[in-house]
Amino acid sequence: MPPKKTRLPTKPTKPTSKLPPPMRAFVDEAGRFIEHWGFKRIQGEIWAVTYLTGHPLTASEIAAQLKVSKALVSLAMRELLEYRVLLTVEGDDGRAQRLVPNEDLGEAIAGVLKRRETKLLQRTTEALEGIEALSAAELKKFDVSPGRVASIREFTLAAQQTLSALVASLTFFTVPKDKRGGE
Repeated sequence: MPPKKTRLPTKPTKPTSKLPPPMRAFVDEAGRFIEHWGFKRIQGEIWAVTYLTGHPLTASEIAAQLKVSKALVSLAMRELLEYRVLLTVEGDDGRAQRLVPNEDLGEAIAGVLKRRETKLLQRTTEALEGIEALSAAELKKFDVSPGRVASIREFTLAAQQTLSALVASLTFFTVPKDKRGGE
């Protein structure tokens, strides 16, 4: 079996004749960044291609640019559409669904934070409430520090407030219309 090739972050990882090397490098890095946030790498790559392109794209066009299968693009774009990171527009032919990025980056990011991170913090809070409902005897029996439970509660509340403030601030960030759509 041939040795596994090492992927270098500064070089494109997928050969393509459609994307110039600097764009391929950005698409690769966007994929890595999005993957770090819990999405699939291909989703970041799809977003990057649609955002940098000045016109709506079909799943087939995206697949051709990324040198991946249309099926992979179709699966990956579903979640991006759910989060409103990508939007659909009617194609000229009236059949093919075309994708465009949500150019209101603040709305797109706020939507993801509301749907994912806010829910994660809520579940953490609910689990913490279960610990707080234990009696002093139960806490002692399981060697749980009431002071540390209170500290985690304060931290969780601060995290919820910070996330709420971040989400609210993102709704004010909008790409100026003269900078949208490749204009």
